Parts: sequence; structure tokens; C-alpha cells
Amino acid sequence: MAKITVVDTKQDLDFIQQNSIIEFKKAPDNFDAYKIEAYFNGSIIGVVGASINMVVPGCETNKDIFESVPDVFQGMVVDNTKSITTTMTKKVLIVELSGVGGAANKTSTKGVKIFTFSISGSSTKYTGKTQVMEDVDNGRKVFLELRKETDENGKELIVAYRQINGQEEKCGKVDEKKCGTASFSTAEELNLIKSILDTEKVEGIVATKYPTSYILNIEIANNKISGFKTQAVKKAMGSIKQDLVNQGFDELVLTEIEDYLTLNKFTVSEIQNIFKSYKKYDDSVSYRIIKKPKTLFKDTFGSLKVCYAAFLNNFHLLLSGDKGTGKNCLISTWAWILQRPLYEISINRETDKLDLLGSKTIESEVDANTGKVLDKIEFQAEVLLEAMEVGGIINIDEINFADPGITGLLHSICDDRREIQVPGYKKVVSDDNFFVMGTMNIDYQGTNELNEALADRFIDIKFPSNTSIANILTANCPTASHAEIQICDNIYKQMYVTIQNRDSSLDSNCLTVRGFIQALNMSPILGIKKALEICVADKIKDEEYCNNVKTIISSKAK
Repeated sequence: MAKITVVDTKQDLDFIQQNSIIEFKKAPDNFDAYKIEAYFNGSIIGVVGASINMVVPGCETNKDIFESVPDVFQGMVVDNTKSITTTMTKKVLIVELSGVGGAANKTSTKGVKIFTFSISGSSTKYTGKTQVMEDVDNGRKVFLELRKETDENGKELIVAYRQINGQEEKCGKVDEKKCGTASFSTAEELNLIKSILDTEKVEGIVATKYPTSYILNIEIANNKISGFKTQAVKKAMGSIKQDLVNQGFDELVLTEIEDYLTLNKFTVSEIQNIFKSYKKYDDSVSYRIIKKPKTLFKDTFGSLKVCYAAFLNNFHLLLSGDKGTGKNCLISTWAWILQRPLYEISINRETDKLDLLGSKTIESEVDANTGKVLDKIEFQAEVLLEAMEVGGIINIDEINFADPGITGLLHSICDDRREIQVPGYKKVVSDDNFFVMGTMNIDYQGTNELNEALADRFIDIKFPSNTSIANILTANCPTASHAEIQICDNIYKQMYVTIQNRDSSLDSNCLTVRGFIQALNMSPILGIKKALEICVADKIKDEEYCNNVKTIISSKAK
């Protein structure tokens, strides 16, 4: 059964109780060809969400269900507690539609996909447009053929044609500005149609007419789409990759990055955006561009797409969570994807401003003419300033160990100014490719809470706690036996559950993913039990906790 989101941008809808019946009516207009209005007790309360930012995750858009529902239908409210944010945050309704399955992408049981485009243009230039409008008004079915053309400025257009009175007439052009808005097909889908037009004829039928435009629906078989998608991907990516190879990039590296992003559900246009950001770095810093990490980040909670959204907007990222959850693995993977120099600094209680910015040093040289030793004072920049100037990524590891006076340095760097005035040096303005990634373990001994002004400058990615570490161990210890990995995972799970249940026999400081990795690597020499005792239990400073962990190890490892 499909679920939809009912939205009213002017008011909250949580006054409508769960199990209430909502009536729906199709009401397409010039802005949204798939508009569906929602009514409660005879009064309109909003519309069905029309785009991804207007629906709660797991719900269909109006376009998804439009072909599957009658002109008037009903549904039941199953949740009135969820919110969406557009210009402001509003409570919405989640309504379940009995007997309606998910119709995402408008793929029908006939094995076709329906593409929807707005056709516009002046009747003077597109002389067949008026006749099309009249025929639709008179209830006639109107079929049009699409063709690629180039306008007077060299821009590619998709033009609709029709035979009228024995002559071929232009009847309008695809309005590309509306692609991806409301219920219209996306720009990527339009590019797919363009690829199909290179070799085949494409026809559509006029679905709805408005005063100055009309809607054209195009049906294309799914198996044909798959083939053309593959061709379009190869063509588009091949062109960009070849340009990068010509600039000196390694084609194998580009292919590996493309494969990884594709595996993580990045679209062609998203991969293209990433590749277009690449630039060649000077040899003095290019060594910092890391090679493919031994262990690539395994994304189980959508964090890579958050990184991508931040990348598009030049936002900085803060990764927070328990130790061993993969924060630094994500940073190294993302730096590899972006092919940017990676600078790293681990923060501790002794870290000061000079460690981040640099300091003045005395340089001595011998005058070739007089033989005298000349001293001169120069400013030696540290990693933060270098990363800013060259356009790299800086990983400030364990950022919440820093004294608030140090993190205050980042305020002007991490906001729209993207600069800092360094006394005794100069004002450093960051390169467009520069951004900050920070990591922090929450509530650990010796850490400080980030001040609100700094925290607000970051997009926070909260890493879920590891309830199982089998996948992490398998990735990091490829030669370890399945049996020993299972032993380690069982021990970790018992420790985790004990801590989650607030059992006083252990606390959160006892968990260490790295300890289990070390134990598996040392097991061939020491045996798994002895390795676990040394690498996991003996790391715990509290004697009682240490002995409790050894007891767990003894019960699981022989």
C-alpha cells in the first residue's frame, strides 16, 4: 500500500487525528500537471507532496501515484507527527492509500516509463502550436514527433513536429527550465531522450492544455531505456574522463572512483560534478593526494550523499560518533574521491594556535660576496594555512579536545568569509577547493563542547554506534579466518549490550574496534584468546573492567 505526504505550507496539519479519512481530487494546473488536492470534512487542507523535499522519506510523490488512482479517492491518516522544511518547518500528514502500490518513476505494468515535458514557445515561431491547442480543445488526440535542433545561438533544443494539412509544422519546444520541477521529468531524463533521438524517432501524446503551453507524455519501453542509459553514461563520462586524462589524471584512478560512486548510487550528473571540480596540483603538494584507501568507507546510513551535498555548497563537515565507527575512513575515502590534498592534525590538550597557523622562524644564510652569516626572520606556515592556500582538505581530528581559544580561529575560516588575518604574516584567503572536516568522539574524558557559533558553521554527520563489527573486521583483516572474526564480533556484541544496559561492570571506554583489528592481526602468533586479552582487555586501565572483559573473552575464545 502506497503512502503519501499531505502538505500545507501555511499551517501545521497535526490537528487532524490519526485514522481520519482524507479525500483527494486530481486538480492539474499550469504549474503542476499532477496536482492532487486533499480535503478533510469537505474543506481543502493542502496538496499531495510533489517533490522529494515535500515528502517524508518512504512516501510517494503525486507524480508517482497519479496514473494509479481515480480522479477522486480516499486514504487514512497513519501519522501526524512528521515535519518537512521548505521555507519553514511544518507538520504534515502521512496518508495510506489502500490498494495502491508504489508507482515510483511512473513505470507501468506495461513495461514502459512515461516522460512528461512542458511544451512552450510563441505561435509565431512555432506555427503549428495554435492548431494543436484547437485540436485538444475539441477532444482530439494529438501525437507529436520530437527532434533535436540548434537555435541561432548554437543552443540545442528539442522541438515538437506534426503533419498539418499535408505540411510539416513546428508545434513548440521542450521548456527545459521546467525540467525537474513539480511533476515534470528531470534534466537527466531529458538528456536520455536526446540520446535516444540520435538513433531513433520519439513520439508523444498531448496530455493537458493550458493557455500558453501544453503537456506532452512520452512512453518508452523499459528495456530500451536501459540500453540507452548505458550508452549515455559511457558517452558522457567518457568525454569528461578523456579531458582529465589529457590533463594528466590517471584513467585507472578515475574509473575506480566512478565505480565506487556508482556502487553507492551516485547519478551520472553527480559523478560529473565531482569530476569537473578536479584540478592539477603543484608537485610540492600533490603527494598529499592519497591513493585508493586500503579500506574504502562502507556507507550504511547515507553519509556519502551528505558529503556530496556539502561539497556542492562549500559547507564544512563535522563527523561525530563513537571511536571505531569509521569517521576517519570516510574522510580518507572522500579526499580520494575529490582528488584533493589531505592535511591532517590530531588535536590534544597541548595543541596551540601555532600548531595550526605557524610561527616566525630565523633563517640563516651566507652572503656570497662578504662571507657573513645573515639572519632573517620568516613566517613558517603550518597545515591549516597551507591547506587554505592550495585548496586542500584539512582533517582536524578530535576537534573537541581543543581549547575554545583555538577553535575560535576557525570562525572566519568556516563562514562565508573563508579567510583569516594572521598577525606577522598576512590575510590568508582560502582557495575554492578548501574545506574543513572535523571529527569528534562525544562525551569522552578531556573533551570540550564546541561553542554554538562554531558548531553552526558545520554540517554534522552523526555516526551510528556499531552493534556489530564483523564487516569492519573482514575489511581490515582480509587474511583472518571467519571463525575468529565471529569470535571477535560476539565478544564486541556482548560488551556493547552490557554498556547499553548501563551495567556497572563495563563503561563505554572499554569498547575498542581497533583493539579487535590488532588482535586478529596478532592471532597467528599469539592465538586469538591471548591476542584479545592483550589488545582489548589490557588496554582498559580500570582493573575491575579489565578483568570483566577477560571473563567475556574466556567464555567466547578458547
